Amino acid sequence: MVLRQSRLGERFLIEHLMGSGGTASVYKGVDLVSSRPVAIKVQSGLHSSQEQLERFEQECHNLAALNHPAVVQYVAHGSSPDGSIYLVMEWLVGEDLSEHLRRGPLTVAESGEFLTSAVRALAYIHQRGVMHLDIKPSNLFLRHFHLHEVTLIDFGLSRQVLLQSEYNSKIVDPAQLRCGTPYYVAPEVFDLNQVRTPAADVFSLGCVMFECLTGQALFYAEQSDRALINPALASRPKLQVLCPQMPSAWI
Repeated sequence: MVLRQSRLGERFLIEHLMGSGGTASVYKGVDLVSSRPVAIKVQSGLHSSQEQLERFEQECHNLAALNHPAVVQYVAHGSSPDGSIYLVMEWLVGEDLSEHLRRGPLTVAESGEFLTSAVRALAYIHQRGVMHLDIKPSNLFLRHFHLHEVTLIDFGLSRQVLLQSEYNSKIVDPAQLRCGTPYYVAPEVFDLNQVRTPAADVFSLGCVMFECLTGQALFYAEQSDRALINPALASRPKLQVLCPQMPSAWI
């Protein structure tokens, strides 16, 4: 357990808990070297499986390899005496897209502004061989509340891009294939015979765009749990019905 006003190493001071889920918690803290606020994600070593700890380590390494305003900035990572591991990132000011959308859908112009910035963010990580695999409104942060300053956060499901030959050479355990939020996940991600590619992130962004324009999720389940698990089987509302002001070129 991380206590308020405790330290991680000699550099970071924990201020207060921001949120927690599963075996990880996020704290606001201070970098004593730079005197800047930071976000500190801590994965408990006592309550996490080996697979969860390895995945957290992968998240740290993936984020450390990225350096761009469109990606939350990596600061450091390490381990504490109790076996917990932590990831320190810049403290972001603004709100995530899900918070913004609670006030209503975006206009067509606002959606275009958001999409331009989000596509640049995905292009950057894909060019560096990283797939996010959990693109959804809550993981798209708007710096300073600006739609043109999208920043990707939460790389907990991120993976290195695999070639087909590399994928086929691995024995894939279905239990280890974590998926993002079902409403935004590409259908092929649920298929163990398909290779995960950056296209899955693009599909997820398309789902987010639909929600930006209409205020509704593209995929939703009304009649079966299977529809929730596999978006390919879920009902699809018509964009031109929900957003009649949409330019025909966008449909």
